[in-house]
Amino acid sequence: MVVIHHKNFCRLFLVSFYLLIAIPVFAQNQKNIDSLKNVLNSSASDSIKLDALHRLCNSHSGSAPLKALFYGKKCIDLAEKTNNKKGLCSCYINIGYVYEDLRGKNAIYTAARAALEIEKLNERLNYDDFLGKGTVTISEIKSGSPSLCAVADYAQFHLDRRLTWGETKESAVAEIKEIIKDMDATVEVLQYEEQAWTGKKYGMEKYYPTWKIEESEYIVQTAVKAFETLFDKKPKIDKWTFSTNGIAINGMYNIPTIGFGPGNEVLAHAPDEKVPVNDLVVASAFYAGFAYLI
Repeated sequence: MVVIHHKNFCRLFLVSFYLLIAIPVFAQNQKNIDSLKNVLNSSASDSIKLDALHRLCNSHSGSAPLKALFYGKKCIDLAEKTNNKKGLCSCYINIGYVYEDLRGKNAIYTAARAALEIEKLNERLNYDDFLGKGTVTISEIKSGSPSLCAVADYAQFHLDRRLTWGETKESAVAEIKEIIKDMDATVEVLQYEEQAWTGKKYGMEKYYPTWKIEESEYIVQTAVKAFETLFDKKPKIDKWTFSTNGIAINGMYNIPTIGFGPGNEVLAHAPDEKVPVNDLVVASAFYAGFAYLI
């Protein structure tokens, strides 16, 4: 049985940063490219040739932009020669994407560099003798664009930050800001807001302070006495490695808090979580004994 008087890592959720431009991605199928070249060299139809040039420009965009420019310019020349206004418009759109690829700032690459720095940051975060080390991990990456053949306009990380003793929201945000200071990026702490069945909306910042209380505290010693009286042995006074409502009760409101519960900690919050029936009996006895003594 475990009496808990310290909380391990408390959760700080960070929306990472929005980066300026990503890159269009096209699958280059060499067999398809060779087929289009054959059509271009063998067809007598200007409209078929124009379509082949259009597709060749698309096929090379992203992977071989200089080749894409070559076919894009040939596409423009043929469209102008044949007075194909619709085809000319398509050619200019294609070549515009190529120029963006050549000259644009690639947000995915910038985000990738930031991700590697965040990985390094995780290795050097603060360590507490009792609670252990703080952690940070990227739990989600998103990017967006007007279409799959257009340059994306942002990339975004979601960071899950677990704070150990001595770390704060301010220090955690500052660490990320230091990483992205030379990037076109921002960092913010997320907000939580939900509506109850009554219609009332309740929200809060997703920052949960680290907390711990000393073993000498009255609430801890009362729990120890209750345990020893009931079970005739000493309890193990330790920490849980997962988050609990103690982050609000003690972390936010400074109300003395301990944790005591049935089951194996390894299985807590797991898909196959299970609790032995006898553990429920033991825990119930402890709750009654603790309430009586407190």
